[in-house]
Amino acid sequence: EIPPGKEEAASQNYEKIVTAILKYVFGDYLTLWEKQKRSNDGLYRFDLCCKIKHGSQPEFFDTIKDFFHTKYIVFEFKNYTEAVTQQEIYTTEKYLYQKALRSVAIIVSRKGADKNALRAARGCLRENGKLILCLSDADLLELLRIREEGERATAELLSDMLDGMLIHLEK
Repeated sequence: EIPPGKEEAASQNYEKIVTAILKYVFGDYLTLWEKQKRSNDGLYRFDLCCKIKHGSQPEFFDTIKDFFHTKYIVFEFKNYTEAVTQQEIYTTEKYLYQKALRSVAIIVSRKGADKNALRAARGCLRENGKLILCLSDADLLELLRIREEGERATAELLSDMLDGMLIHLEK
């Protein structure tokens, strides 16, 4: 029911509802839930940063901890009328630093990512080892369905996305 667009009130409402959905579907695996954090130099602001909980995790979280050397996941929310573009990928990439144990981001948007954004995300992975996944509203609905039905761990959807990205990663 939240209208798409860059209008501030709608964007804030989208951010609130998406955060609530993420807490519901990933709350068993993530903690901290720090909203609206600025980088130390004040140049960048990311919407949400979560810490991966210590202990047994679904495969996705173990994989990103072990192979992407991350302890934190940056979430960006885009209440855009169109799919995100490569510009949003490159902006989000600036928030990711392996030394800060923050090399993974998930961009959540109404329509997902366009083909150039997906190409840019693969380039960020291939060239810099930074993982950026893109979720759409349809993906959020699927996560809610998975959680409600309990058919599998919600993180398996992210694992499937990662597998597809890595298997098809070009040279």
